[in-house]
This record gives sequence, structure tokens and C-alpha cells, in this order.
Amino acid sequence: MRFLGSDSLEIAGPREWEPATIELGVDAEAWESVQLSVNRRDIAVRAARIAGEAAVLADWDASGPGSYRIVLDKAGELQEATVTIASAKLGEAGLSALLEDLTLRLPTSIAVGIQRGGGLVGINLQPPGETTRAQDLLRLRRAIDGSASGPGLARILPAIATHPHRNLVTTAHWVPRERARRVPVAGIARTLTRPGNLDREGLPERAIDERVEHTFDVHENRLLKLFATELLARIRRLCLGAGPREVGELERLEAELTAAVDRALFLREVELPTQRPNRQTMVLTREPRYRTMLDRYLEYHRSVWATVSDPALDAPLANVPFLYELWGTLLVVDAVVAEATEAGYRVVHQRVARREPGELFVEVAPGGRPLVQLRHAATGDEVIVTPQRNFSTSGEYHSVSLTQRPDVTVEVRRDGRASEFVLFDPKYKLIADDQGSGTPVKADVDKMHAYRDAIRGPDNAHVVRFAATIYPGQSILYGQDIAALGALPERPGGFVDEARSALRRVLGVTAVTVATEAANEA
Repeated sequence: MRFLGSDSLEIAGPREWEPATIELGVDAEAWESVQLSVNRRDIAVRAARIAGEAAVLADWDASGPGSYRIVLDKAGELQEATVTIASAKLGEAGLSALLEDLTLRLPTSIAVGIQRGGGLVGINLQPPGETTRAQDLLRLRRAIDGSASGPGLARILPAIATHPHRNLVTTAHWVPRERARRVPVAGIARTLTRPGNLDREGLPERAIDERVEHTFDVHENRLLKLFATELLARIRRLCLGAGPREVGELERLEAELTAAVDRALFLREVELPTQRPNRQTMVLTREPRYRTMLDRYLEYHRSVWATVSDPALDAPLANVPFLYELWGTLLVVDAVVAEATEAGYRVVHQRVARREPGELFVEVAPGGRPLVQLRHAATGDEVIVTPQRNFSTSGEYHSVSLTQRPDVTVEVRRDGRASEFVLFDPKYKLIADDQGSGTPVKADVDKMHAYRDAIRGPDNAHVVRFAATIYPGQSILYGQDIAALGALPERPGGFVDEARSALRRVLGVTAVTVATEAANEA
């Protein structure tokens, strides 16, 4: 199998969002017996000539970044191959920087910013520069390998597996009446009133039989399974964008912990807890093996670490567009919190950071509800960040044409005045540029004009002060209120400066000018 470009010349592989042709290395006369699928989707094949030679071909549709499994079935003989499309917009370095930002720097920066603004009281957060892979790796190594204070989970699990804690549990089963041995009193009425359960003589055909069985699905083992699951998930997350030396150490830790989990067969009967375990038991306190496990668990969760919570990070190459847009949204949140707190605003409500023991999950919850709300103590003005806010054709703040839904809406609300809005739309460019110019897609820029002109406030007044699409290219300004802001993961500082400058123009009216006017009047 080989790939051909639009000029019918061989290429190394398919490129991001560019169609290609697959030439299958099979006899052209047998093309009708050939079946081809890509990620389980059937692809039509055909016989044709390439450079005068007969060949079996198939069309490769324009596709985004990710891994694609190709299966060739020739009269029952299967051949498989995996093709990977890299991100042409970001490149390998850019994708690595994006994942580094999402997994380490950005969530901590947002959490620290919210804390400086008066939120997340009582949490000991380290500044972004101090939250490093080396620290996280050390934390994992102590939890899995152990330390001077005791063994880690890789040794604790096999020790527990020799004699895991279990409890007796009573279960109820419907059985034929002649096999019932222990019918509970409460089950007699259910047996007699069950629809269709009585025979012609009025006797039940089936009855409830109580049985006492041993189960490993107890609180202590659920905590153990949760701890192992958390550690494995953290290892996989840290592997994203890590260097060869770090990856080698992480793979070693993963292999040791996975082997220990595989030997602990009793865990297959144990469910993960539906909520975070938060109670002590006699077994956790007095049984040495479980006590050691609890010590490792508490040590691991003693420090609070911020991380982005999104399953797309587990398969980054298959979710590059989504992850870029998530990254852009979090960049805006970080910039708003930083700029607003510097202007004297305090956090009064936030739902972007969700605390659980040992970790702080940063996430963008859908539904058009505010992520962060800040209020200025002197003026009472508010700044509200909302993802996917809906501007319908009715309401105080509305659209005069069709419903508009910006990706990120920053509203500056003030008493006695109409709100002002700064809007951002992170977009990963899916359409290839002409001559590779790196300019924004016209439809994305047109959308910014639509936001500015369609979204209105009281008396149909224009309320959008700035609207920008965010894309992996160079910044272009279209006057004072429309822009395409370039944001590259390996160089995010330029975008942050431009976004904060746009926010400052609006926040300056509320936090500085109004306060100065009040002082002058006094």
C-alpha cells in the first residue's frame, strides 16, 4: 500500500485535511474480491491505471489529525496497517507545548489567579513555575515504589492479594420453590403477590431465597482500587509531551503497578466508589497492609495539584482541534482573571476549578453558565466569563438577526449602565491555506463581524466592544474592535498580551475611571 498525492506522485502519507489516493498492492484483475475499511468504515475500491499500469485504488478523504486503522480483506486474507496524521497547524513541538500547557502550567495558573482573587480559600497551591514534571514524577515514585516511611503500592497490592479483606453479605435470589432454603419473612408477601407466580393450586412457582456470601466489594478495597486507578491515569497523563528519559521512568512505574493490579485478582470483583471515600474503618486503622496503603494514599493527596479534567487528553492526537479550542478558552479565562484581579476585582463565584482531595480539576463545563464572576469592591462592577452564552432574538441582551453563541463571552456589568462585551472564538483551522499563508479563515472573521453588529443591548444599542477569533497563525487587526488573534502553544505570550490589552480597554472604564471620578467628586 502506498499513498499518492493530487499529482499522482507518491507521498509519505496522508496530510492533515488533504485528500489523497491509496494504491493497494494487489492484482488489478482481482479488485472485485478486495474490501477495504478505515476505522471500520468501508471504503470503495476501483481498478484504474496509474502511469500506464493497472492498479487497485481507493480514495482517502480529507481527514484531521489522529490514528487510522486500515484493514484490507482480499478473499478472506486480512492485512492491517495504522496510519498517523500529525497536526500540520501546530507541528510536533506545538502539540507538545499544547499538552504541556493543558496538563501543567495553565490549570495551575488559573487556580492561583482565582486564589489571589479571593477564591479557593484554604488550599495550598504552588505557583505555576514550581509545578514541574519532576515534582509530579517524585510524587508518583513515592506512591508506587515507596520510601523510607514504607513500601509503595507495587508491593502493598501483592501482599493484600494473599488475603484480602472481605465481608459477609446477604443476597436474595428468585429460585424454584423446591430449591428455596431460607425464605425471609419480608419476601413471603412478594412471593405470593408476584404477577404470574402462582400455579393452578395457588402455590408459588418461584420463591425468594436468601443466601449469605463473601464479597471483596467493600469500602477498603474500593479505596485501594481507586488509588491504583488514579495513579495509572496520572502516569498516562504525564507521558503526554514528556521527554524520552521521563517517559522511560513513567513506563517503568506503569508496568510495575499494572503487574501488581493484574495479580490482585480480587479487584475484579470490586467496583470503583461513586464518591470520594472519606471515612476511616477499623480495617484501615489496624490491619497493617491496609494501614500502609492508607498512608500512601494520604501522602499522595496531601499536596493539591491542579490539572485539566477532560477525557480528550487521553487521546490527544485524535482530538487536536478540540484540545486547541479548549486551550484557547482556558487562555482567555486565565487572562481575564489576571487582568481583573490586578484592576481590583475579587472572585465572588467560580465553577472552573473543582476541588477533590489531592487534586484541583480545572474544566470548562458546557451549558452557557458562568465560569467565573468577579466584583470590584469600590464600584460594584462585575466581570463574568461564560462559555457558549446564547444570545437569542429576545431578552435584554439579544441578537437582532439570528441566534448568536460565542465560544467565550466576557461581560462587564455595571449599575445604571449597559453591559459591555468582549467576545472570543478559539478555532483550530481545519481548512488548508492557499499557498500556506497562515491567514485566518474568512468565515471565522465574518462571524466576529456578525457578533459585533447583531448582539445588542437595551434600546438596540451596540454593546460588543471587541470580538476576536483565536487561531494558530499571526495576529491581524481589522480596526479597533475586530481581530484574528494568533495563538501558538509554544509562544502563548503574544496572544495573552493582546487579549489583556483588549480587556483593559473595557475594564479601565469601570475600575479606574469610575473610581477616579468618584474621588474627584468627593
